[in-house]
Amino acid sequence: MKKIAFISLFSLICMVSCNPKTEKMTETSTVEETKYQPTGNELRIVATMTVAPEYRTELMPIFDKMIKASRAEEGCIFYDLHEDINDSTKLIFLEEWKSQDAINIHNNSAHMKEYKEATAGKTVGTGVTLYKQILK
Repeated sequence: MKKIAFISLFSLICMVSCNPKTEKMTETSTVEETKYQPTGNELRIVATMTVAPEYRTELMPIFDKMIKASRAEEGCIFYDLHEDINDSTKLIFLEEWKSQDAINIHNNSAHMKEYKEATAGKTVGTGVTLYKQILK
C-alpha cells in the first residue's frame, strides 16, 4: 500500500512541478514560456536523502545553490527538492533531464562536485533511482 501511495504522490508531484523555463523577450515585453518538445529520451531521477539533523540548516543554502545551477543547465527540464511532511530530515530531489547525456554532463559539473564535497559526511542515507516514462 505504501508503494502505491508513493507512486501516486510521485506522479502528482511530477505533474505539478513541471515548470517550463522562461526567458524575457525584451525589457518591455512579457515573459514568454519556452516550450520543450519531448523526444522520448527524457529520464526522471528520484534522489532520496536523509540529512543528519544537526546539518539540515547548514545544508539548505548548499541545496539551493545546487538546484539553481542545475536548473540553468541546458539538459534540465525540472529540478525540485521536497521534504517529508512528518520528518524534515528526509528529502527527495525530483528531476527530469532531456537525456542520459544531459545527466552525465550534470553529474560531472562543477556545481555537482561542489555539492558532493559540501554534503559529505552530513547525510545518513541516500539513494538514486532513474526512471523513464512508459505510458502517458
